[in-house]
Amino acid sequence: MSVDSLSTDPSGMSSLTSVGDHGSVGLSDPMYSSSRRKMLDLVNKLHSTGCPTECRLSSTSEPWICTVSLHFITDEHGKPLGQARNDRFGGPMFDKSEVEERIRRAQRAILNPNTLSMRFLEGPDEDPIGRELTFSMNSICLQISGSDVADLSFCDLPGMIASGVDKEIIENLVTAYIKKPSCIILLTVACETDWENQRGFDLAQTYDPEGKRTIGVLTKPDRIPPGEEERWIRFIKNEDKPLENGWFSVKQPDSKALQQGISWSEARAKEREYFGFTQCWSSLEFAYQQHLGTSNLTERLSDILSALINKRLPELQDELQKLIQKTEEALRSLPKPPSGDAQMEIIHLVAGFTRHLSKHLEGTPDDGGLLQSVRPAQEGFKRAIRATAPDFRAHPRRATIERSARNSYSESEEEVEEVQKSIPLPTFLSNEEVVGKLDGQNPIYIDEVMRRADKAITRELPDHYPFVITKEYIEEVIAGWDVPARNLFDAMQRILSVQVKEIIVQHFSKFSQGGLLHNITVVINEYIKQCSNITLQRISWLLDIEKKPRTLNTHYYSDYRDKFLAYYRGCRQANEHGSLIAKLQRYQPNYKAVIQTSTSDFSKSVSKILSGLNEIQISSVKATDLPKLLPSDPFDPALHIMASVRAYFQVAYKRFADNVPMAIDHELILGLHQDRGLEKVLLKGLGVTGPDGYQRCEEFLQEPLHIITRRDELQKKLERLDSARKELLDLWAGYLEPIAPLERSVNRWTPWSLSKKPQAVNEDSPEMVDRKVTGLLNELTMEKFDSISDQIIAWANRSEKEKDGRTLIQVIRLVFEKATDEATWSEMYARLCRKMMEQISPKVQDDGIRNTEGKHITGGHLFCKYLLNRCQEDFERGWASKESTAAAAATKASEDAKVAANGDEGEEAALYSEEYYAAQKAKRQGLGLIKFIGELFKLQMLTERIMHECVKKLLGNAENPEKEKIERLCKLLTTVGALLDTQKAHAHMDVYFSRMKELTKSPNVNSRMQFMLQDITELRERKWIPRNLAAAPTTLAAVHEAVRPMQLV
Repeated sequence: MSVDSLSTDPSGMSSLTSVGDHGSVGLSDPMYSSSRRKMLDLVNKLHSTGCPTECRLSSTSEPWICTVSLHFITDEHGKPLGQARNDRFGGPMFDKSEVEERIRRAQRAILNPNTLSMRFLEGPDEDPIGRELTFSMNSICLQISGSDVADLSFCDLPGMIASGVDKEIIENLVTAYIKKPSCIILLTVACETDWENQRGFDLAQTYDPEGKRTIGVLTKPDRIPPGEEERWIRFIKNEDKPLENGWFSVKQPDSKALQQGISWSEARAKEREYFGFTQCWSSLEFAYQQHLGTSNLTERLSDILSALINKRLPELQDELQKLIQKTEEALRSLPKPPSGDAQMEIIHLVAGFTRHLSKHLEGTPDDGGLLQSVRPAQEGFKRAIRATAPDFRAHPRRATIERSARNSYSESEEEVEEVQKSIPLPTFLSNEEVVGKLDGQNPIYIDEVMRRADKAITRELPDHYPFVITKEYIEEVIAGWDVPARNLFDAMQRILSVQVKEIIVQHFSKFSQGGLLHNITVVINEYIKQCSNITLQRISWLLDIEKKPRTLNTHYYSDYRDKFLAYYRGCRQANEHGSLIAKLQRYQPNYKAVIQTSTSDFSKSVSKILSGLNEIQISSVKATDLPKLLPSDPFDPALHIMASVRAYFQVAYKRFADNVPMAIDHELILGLHQDRGLEKVLLKGLGVTGPDGYQRCEEFLQEPLHIITRRDELQKKLERLDSARKELLDLWAGYLEPIAPLERSVNRWTPWSLSKKPQAVNEDSPEMVDRKVTGLLNELTMEKFDSISDQIIAWANRSEKEKDGRTLIQVIRLVFEKATDEATWSEMYARLCRKMMEQISPKVQDDGIRNTEGKHITGGHLFCKYLLNRCQEDFERGWASKESTAAAAATKASEDAKVAANGDEGEEAALYSEEYYAAQKAKRQGLGLIKFIGELFKLQMLTERIMHECVKKLLGNAENPEKEKIERLCKLLTTVGALLDTQKAHAHMDVYFSRMKELTKSPNVNSRMQFMLQDITELRERKWIPRNLAAAPTTLAAVHEAVRPMQLV
């Protein structure tokens, strides 16, 4: 029993074979069903004895050809090679009769791996005495193509055996093919062998349990033992081991007939004779006789293949589309390939990085933003400065010890404790900061303050204490601010460096190969270091000015001083007269109970005092006011010093807690992108604008080899997939009914270009140059820039054979007209001109143009001269062609007079007249010329002196300016103003804008022109940063990248 396979997976087509499964089989075109049936006949012609035979058929317009090769996946010992090897077995065959013999010889070479294959190719066509192998995993590959060949592939597998050393190997090989859902299983069963000894059916049932892909074929029906015919006829009737596609029976020639050279047609005739005259087969009903013979089997196989194709095509299209999408996503995930202009790309990369960094430094609402990350450090700094507040105590250091040593102390400890509780903490600070105990690590007692003040008296009066004491206490406090300030700086610098590095990696990680990532990191780290040094100087300056106690915030200072003085005095009284104050606070004026205690005596005394004060007309006095009558405190000067120091601290620490973070933010964080400083430093540090800038930029943009290889693989794969998709669409078209073309009428409209008689056009003629270059310019985009620009340059270089450079002049004219007519794409056309200047052949010359030394101007210099002459001519001419306008007006004067009489219709007619469209086109091209000139200047093809001359010419008539010149001036300054407004040319720019300011006030300038001039003036005031970025040429990948965030939202 043998199991052959036919597959309908389209990856077997020419395009898909190299994409996916190389063991798949191609689809046949239904339009060639007759050819397909002929190829299916090969299934019965081939007979694989000990190795697989793969047959790949493809339809071409070329003559029929067949090649045979040996496909080795194991060595002579049966061990895998690791890398498969294909060896060509003989030359190509053009005669179909040679194929069968070549296959027999190839089988002998496969089964005798220790013998040179050439011996079997050139030796006699006979089997060797002893084969080295009975079976091999290596296979024979037939590649057949021709005009009468259909697109199909199949594999003839060795017969299954029930036992033996090769049993498992054969089963694994068969399984590898038949497990594919797109594979048709052709199960052949020899009628001379017992069914129980045939393993193929069980294997087919395993992978096709419903029998939808399996076709049974009974072979050698002439060898059925007498009396057993009914057993095999039950298969034909599909009663035993039923299959959806049924069972067939075929009779092939025996070995004797093959040796006698029986032809294929004779074999088919003998087969029909056998089934027609053998009783057991000829007596079958007509429906069952359709399952007898090779032709019926071939016809059925053709129908099954077509049905399976219909079923698989939609699925394959979906699978193919998924592969294309997956490949495109893989391409998009790779870094963008370097552009043709390395210098401009580096500038764009740096500008994009600095914009991103600037936005990050300004602050973002993200959780991990820079400002959010430094905020904890700033809060910690504020707490650290607040913790340096002087801890003044309103009682002497040894007061508590002395009080506990006095045994005759009349006041109870409970009363003293109550007094201590009655003195609250400074609640007037509760609205400003967290209020807690003022006990610090270094408390300062009142007696120490007083003693220090007494020692400081020199020539002052006895009741006057010098300011130096207050100043020293303040300086001691401020001395503790240095460490927190530097700690804050270190923390913010560390966080800044980490986040800047992350942004650097985000933008430049893919450019590590050429050293761009490293150089960017070094330059930025150095710039951060410079900003850090400036920031440290600013912090030191803030510390220095705080060492001189001074404030103009007298209101806050006086308010705090009064509050702290009252607070310290309250603390002082609570310590010295605690019991008295406690009793006065407990005093109740309406208390009437008569209790003979000391407390009642105290209350009576207080009542007498308050009553006496009322008698002398001192009213509204409370018991709690009586402590004010106590004698003055000898430590009162110390209380004033303590209150002054503490009040100044409140003013100074808030100021310093704000100033230091603001200074770090201004000098270090915001300082990185202030006045585009970082961008300038990067361009200078990278050497982009230096003499070898272009070469350095190309080195920076070098890609890693694995990225280049991967992109090339994906692009080639995408091309193959796209080709396969087109083949699938062609297959679908084959299934659709043909559409009858429309009948052409005799008097149909025909374009003028088609109505002309075709004439042969010389390849170097101006007409051909116009046609080809115009077509290339129409196809020019940023994605195709390199390939198409190379073709345009190739056409321009045809002037090598000319002495007047006429082809180069013609190409320049076409590029110039395209650039001026499509101002939006001026940047791309300017890049094209820059590339042409660099790559025009030095052999191109014009005999009529020489330099001052009498030598020919050639190559790129000649290109520049042609281009600049054309720019100058059109710039000086302008778009307001007065002569042509006057002529047109004179010609149509009478017509306009008639049309004007019709009122509104005249306006509409004028609007749609040819003159209107001609004027609009001239204006569009005139403004396009200005934009194009500006882009050429950006690429250093025009000098700064030329730009200034253009501005001066446009501003020449300030008294009666032309509207055209004002509009061209605004367009020019919008394009190149930022580059012209340098420190060197600042004075010139001031003169220009002064004159433009005068124009805005001129009565000869209409309101539209005035607004345009004002817009340019405001643009300069914004440092040439536009409100909205103008549209510029870009790639589809960049557009998709820009649109993706909006799609996510």
